[in-house]
Amino acid sequence: MKRASLLISAVLLFVTAGVQTAMAQKVTLYSAGSKAYECDIAQLDSIVFSEGQTIPDEEIVVTVDAYGIAQGEHWFEEIDETNYYIDDIKYTVQNGDLVVIGYNETFFKGEARIISKLKYHGRTMNVVEIWENAFKDCGVLTSVTIPESVTSIGDGVFWGCNSLTSITIPNSVTSIGYEAFYECTSLTSVTLESNNIVSAARDRDSSMRTIFGNQVEEYIIGNSVTSIGNYAFYECSSLTSITIPESVTSIGDCAFIYCTSLTSITIPNGVTCIGSNAFSSCTSLASIIILNGVTDIGNNAFHGCTSLTSVTIPESVTSIGARTFYQCI
Repeated sequence: MKRASLLISAVLLFVTAGVQTAMAQKVTLYSAGSKAYECDIAQLDSIVFSEGQTIPDEEIVVTVDAYGIAQGEHWFEEIDETNYYIDDIKYTVQNGDLVVIGYNETFFKGEARIISKLKYHGRTMNVVEIWENAFKDCGVLTSVTIPESVTSIGDGVFWGCNSLTSITIPNSVTSIGYEAFYECTSLTSVTLESNNIVSAARDRDSSMRTIFGNQVEEYIIGNSVTSIGNYAFYECSSLTSITIPESVTSIGDCAFIYCTSLTSITIPNGVTCIGSNAFSSCTSLASIIILNGVTDIGNNAFHGCTSLTSVTIPESVTSIGARTFYQCI
């Protein structure tokens, strides 16, 4: 479900104009997430993707004609002048933009593909927010696509969506409300592309644990993230795997404290500072590799890592704080 741009590597495709076969009328150009993009081969002479060309992030734009009919495969219903159903998701107009406020409980089937824009009555409205409790207790919800136009996800938006297994938070999102994914008991994988969410210094009551719950086993941090904030992954006790990208330059105080299922960690070259208590009480952590780039390791950084047997410290490190490896028995 990841919504990253696609990087094409030296792909060359030639299709003769007018060619049609009984077996196939279309050719797949590329895919993004679960969606494949196709063209009618009868309309193509040639397509060339050069080395390194980037296809933009997927946008879902719905255009509705004067008769209230949506183009393409989308379904549109006007409830009143400011409220609409689009593909069984309910939107309302606010300050000239759209926000998601719910779903059609009768017909919604489980895949929530939130649109980026609606073109209707001569206006173009961007979808900028998912309101609090919009999908609360939607037990049939299995997947969510959040577009780059969305900047805010409200409190309890996906509360009790116990069939949701993974989610990607795009880079555009600047805030996620309290317990947005509370009791999403099947949610085990979270991709965080938003630097604003991961890097913001936070207290222990607004950590990833509070947003996503303790059951998440894997967090994937995107390459746009530059720092991991204080208490970001506080007490994420089911977390077994996390990859920190080269883009990250600092790991905040208590960032992974009490991540008791985390077994190994590699600190990449980009990181220069590991905060105080960053990995304190990670009792399953057995191996730490710190690559050349870190200069400062804070007080109590690995305090209480009782399973720790191996640590690699590079020559770049100039300062190791007090009690860094205290009780690493």
